[in-house]
Amino acid sequence: MCMSNQRSGIGVPVQTKIKILRLMLLYCSPVLVFSGLATLAISALLLLVDKEILVDFFFMITILRYAIVAAVTLLFRLTSSRAQECFYINLGQHPSRLLKLALGLDSVIYITLCMTIIFIRHAVVS
Repeated sequence: MCMSNQRSGIGVPVQTKIKILRLMLLYCSPVLVFSGLATLAISALLLLVDKEILVDFFFMITILRYAIVAAVTLLFRLTSSRAQECFYINLGQHPSRLLKLALGLDSVIYITLCMTIIFIRHAVVS
């Protein structure tokens, strides 16, 4: 069976999805690096906070994190060159779509990691 005939669940070939992910990582790497560092810092803080205020702290720090990531994303969009955007458009992927995919992936990783830490802290401390 050839890899080009293999399809994923939605009907888009697997190789196309891999190419889209590579383009996303290439275009959005500054945003992903910053948000990844923020995710690591928040995860470390969640490990250090008392159990009584853990959930409240998570909601408060999440609001702050998304505000900062929004500001970084806005700065990234303002500083990206027109030639860079045209490059990705010519490849068939609009930069805003790539940025949405990157921020969605980052949000899923962040929420999953934080919920895992919260559930483990509640299970271990109880």
